[in-house]
Amino acid sequence: MSSQSRAVGVVKETHPGETRVALSPEIAKKFVSAGVKVLIERGAVIGSVFDAWMMIPDWKRGVTKAEEAGLLIERIVDHIDHICQIAGSSLHCGIGSDLDGAFGFEQTPADLKSISDLQRLPELLARRGYKEQDVENIMHGNFLRFLRNAWKG
Repeated sequence: MSSQSRAVGVVKETHPGETRVALSPEIAKKFVSAGVKVLIERGAVIGSVFDAWMMIPDWKRGVTKAEEAGLLIERIVDHIDHICQIAGSSLHCGIGSDLDGAFGFEQTPADLKSISDLQRLPELLARRGYKEQDVENIMHGNFLRFLRNAWKG
């Protein structure tokens, strides 16, 4: 019996990052995509991550600079879109920013100067064709739905 078939309950992944796996980008993307599919099958909500070491391959803390690496908020939208494409909908993606003080701005997208810059996400998502309901799902609706369902049971 696989661990997946024995597992019960709800699953939440708040800090995924396709570059977390120290493999070639192609292998990492396939590995993470397979994991994302399993989470989606379980009804998970997957939060986007804003910590640079999870977004940029070979990021070196205190050495690599977000500006030089090309890390912008748009890169976070790339990852949100990737998960939505795997899922076939916006119902499994959320904001799991990690912007709670565990690191400073030196490890965030170059164009993220304060938490208020997250307000740019809806516009960036809309430019990619995400409808208003999709944006609401990603920005807050999915995690609210997830928590309400988890707390019922």
